[in-house]
Amino acid sequence: MFLVMDDMATREEKILIKARKLDKLEKSFLKFTYEEGLPDKENYKEYLRKAVEISAEAFELKNEILFLYHDITNLTIHDPVALKILDKIRNKEKLHSVSFYEGLAKLVNKDVKNWNERWETSIEDFLASSDEDLFDEFHSWFGIYEYYAAKCKIGPIISSFHIPESMIDYFEEIRETFAFGQYRASIALSRALLEMALFDKLNRKRAFKNRPSKVVSIDVAKEDNLYTYINLAKFHKIIDSERRDLAHSIRQKANAVLHIKDKASRPSQKETFEIIFETITLIEFLYRG
Repeated sequence: MFLVMDDMATREEKILIKARKLDKLEKSFLKFTYEEGLPDKENYKEYLRKAVEISAEAFELKNEILFLYHDITNLTIHDPVALKILDKIRNKEKLHSVSFYEGLAKLVNKDVKNWNERWETSIEDFLASSDEDLFDEFHSWFGIYEYYAAKCKIGPIISSFHIPESMIDYFEEIRETFAFGQYRASIALSRALLEMALFDKLNRKRAFKNRPSKVVSIDVAKEDNLYTYINLAKFHKIIDSERRDLAHSIRQKANAVLHIKDKASRPSQKETFEIIFETITLIEFLYRG
């Protein structure tokens, strides 16, 4: 197990310690390989052994840091040395020690036939070889059958006319986030999808001036408030009074969930499904003519 420090240490403390250590390894590697110069033939084997040793440890440290990221959403670090290393990891900037190991690993793996003899080259390789409990941990909160059941429960949008691909992409993300229990994201995407659908229909009716001819992304759809879109759609007879009221209901329920509060409330599966279902109902109405 790669988290060898005291379990009482916080994740922030562990990351800080590992970042400082990685910085020292990087400096050590640079000094060893660049400042001291290449060795003669007699000492080359020892030189390579030490370079591999330092770079392999740096590669592992980098991935240990990445692993600690998986269940942390906010990290407070004041140490400028650690911050610099963490920024390099985040921005995929070159760490010479890590790059040396990764390059060597790719060369070694070209001639390896047995999978178990491969050198690790990615965070995925690192996780697969370092922690056998991850599979059980993942399935302790995520159920495969529940995932598929949730997507089946939502189902597809059934229309008579072509729905823009950009909207289909958003709808697929709604199904995915709902299936993974990310209900706030599902609601946000449902609200965006309704905006996009109304924009598309209003644009076809030439309800806007100087607008592009098709909806391309959420940014375009969000240029105007959903409230305005709904009322414009009613004015242009795209929706009737009943659907206008339903659209406003979706907007209000979504706003209530997404509005920033001191203490964020987690929407339930039931209310999320209700908003998604009502959104689908409206989309299908709009694209059946």
